Amino acid sequence: MGRHTKGLSPEISQLRPWHKSLARMALVGKRPGELAQIFGLSPGQISRILGSPLFLAELERLEGLAEYEAVDARSELELRQGLALEAIDKALLSDDVKLGASVGFEILDRTGVGKIQEPVASKNLHLHLHKSVDEMTDEELATEAQKLLQES
Repeated sequence: MGRHTKGLSPEISQLRPWHKSLARMALVGKRPGELAQIFGLSPGQISRILGSPLFLAELERLEGLAEYEAVDARSELELRQGLALEAIDKALLSDDVKLGASVGFEILDRTGVGKIQEPVASKNLHLHLHKSVDEMTDEELATEAQKLLQES
């Protein structure tokens, strides 16, 4: 694994595949105690590995790679933005009303303009009545509707 330094555990002189796994887990926020449990090592061993210059260099390499991939993914998405807008326009303007409505609602939902919740009182005209709406005459329905409008 490496040479001994000041009577401590050997210093890493070569990264093994499990070191690379440990580095990826450390980058996503695993704590030394968690890493010790996962890899069956003591917290002291994990601390020495995490502080090793070779290990730190691997962490930097992985961070740089992740940053590059994130920037690369963003530029790819920006290139496809025009195609996405065309597809959305086609769906919204298509003869398929369901597709257009579905895309429209999805856009509104993702931009924070969700479905407006209806007040509970307007869902059922008969909340305070003993008759169901089906049993009411047109005149009774009109009277109840007027009452609801005046309450608003």
